[in-house]
Amino acid sequence: MIEAFLLALLPAALAQAERQAVPVMSFRQLWEERYEYDKKRVRVTGWLGMCDHRACHLYPSAGTESQGISISIGKSAVFDRAVTRLHSRWLTIEGTINARCFVKGDVVDTENGGSLLMLRCPGRTGQLVDPRVVDFHPAPIRH
Repeated sequence: MIEAFLLALLPAALAQAERQAVPVMSFRQLWEERYEYDKKRVRVTGWLGMCDHRACHLYPSAGTESQGISISIGKSAVFDRAVTRLHSRWLTIEGTINARCFVKGDVVDTENGGSLLMLRCPGRTGQLVDPRVVDFHPAPIRH
C-alpha cells in the first residue's frame, strides 16, 4: 500500500526535479553557449517585443528592437495566449534551444560590442522553441 502511494508520487517528484534542473542563462550567455545547450531546456530573461503569427522576439533590453539583436521565440498557441498582455515587459521564458537557427553574422557596433547572430530559420520556427512564461518582472534582472 505504501509502495503504491510512493510510486504515485514519483512522476510529480521527477517533474519537479527536472524543472529545478533547467539552467538560467543571461541573454549573452545563451548566444555564446547555444551549441552546448542545443535541444536542451533553458531559461532566459529579456525584453519581450510584440508577438504575432509572423514573429515573436526577446531582446537584450528595452529599446533595442531596431538593433537586430534578438532571440526568436517559436510558435506556440499556449505561449501566444499567455503573452497577449505581457508585451513590452521583462520576462523569463523557458524553452528548448534550436541552435541550427543561429548563424554568425557581421560584427555590429553596440554598447557592449560583439558579433551579431542572425536568424537562419524563417517565421516563427524559433531559436527558442516550446516556450513558456516562467515569470515577468517590473525591471531588468541582473545575472
